[in-house]
Amino acid sequence: MILTDWPEFAAVDWKWIGKRMRGRVVFDGRNILVPKTASDAGFHYFSIGRSPVEPVEAVDFGNSDALLPEARMDDVKTA
Repeated sequence: MILTDWPEFAAVDWKWIGKRMRGRVVFDGRNILVPKTASDAGFHYFSIGRSPVEPVEAVDFGNSDALLPEARMDDVKTA
């Protein structure tokens, strides 16, 4: 989540950051990023007043079950 409009946060190397994250999702609450910058770095980008942007490259999230509980609905027992 980006909740500041400090220019230092827009100028970071988003590909470097993405390699160190479990999942590449960013919510830009101040609209400081250019959506294409986030997309090119492999991020799912969400902001206020803009359309969501999907990543350009395929991203391997590793253990996606830990990030997306709904992906494990087959584990849920029904009554």
